[in-house]
Amino acid sequence: MQIVSSGLSDVGRVRTNNEDSFQVVEPLGLFILSDGMGGEAHGEVASAMAVEIIHKYCESEKEDSGVTVLDAVPENWSSQTRKLRNAVRQANHLIYQAAQKNPEQRGMGATITTAWLKESLLSIAHVGDSRAYLLRSGNLQQLTNDHSLVAEQVRRGLITPQQAEQSEMQSVLLRALGAHPEVEVDVDEVEVYPRRAAAVLGRIDAHGDRTGDCGDAASGNGAVDGSGETDRAGERERRDR
Repeated sequence: MQIVSSGLSDVGRVRTNNEDSFQVVEPLGLFILSDGMGGEAHGEVASAMAVEIIHKYCESEKEDSGVTVLDAVPENWSSQTRKLRNAVRQANHLIYQAAQKNPEQRGMGATITTAWLKESLLSIAHVGDSRAYLLRSGNLQQLTNDHSLVAEQVRRGLITPQQAEQSEMQSVLLRALGAHPEVEVDVDEVEVYPRRAAAVLGRIDAHGDRTGDCGDAASGNGAVDGSGETDRAGERERRDR
């Protein structure tokens, strides 16, 4: 399987500092995207820590993060998926500790969406409201659930998706790295078929405006194309935090 990948981040039209971080580690087939939170509390520090910790953990021989397990992973899931989840838990633990030790960084946190591709197995680990998509045979499928207040309200039928798009509470997250000593990590596994699929880590727009549609090739962040051909990436909207 041939892998073609790319990554792009833009500060947008509101902020002066970019709190997004990502790493494309092609030798490992590892792709990491994080959006920092906290503004003056150094969200860019949290997102940079997240991607670096996860990269180093996945490169290492570690299998156990040493952090309390809140979320159970099915026994039949691969060691790759388990390790990716442990890497995210480790990142959460270290970001939380850093914030507790440094008063100026209290309140910092980050989202995380990461994909690890080995042969045809794509492992996904996710906390927050950055997204992972799978583009297969022209169909774009969201692989992750947003851990935001408005997304939970939609899932419970309290508001409509249209109302969620207009809500002033879009930036309120229910889960993020660094907010608590432990965090529940969503994980999933997807079989990727050569020449038919592309995985996309969702774009973060710091200014919150719509910049493209799901067919805009320039609007993907951390696109992983397993097809050997050019595929179009999905886009992600985000309100400024």
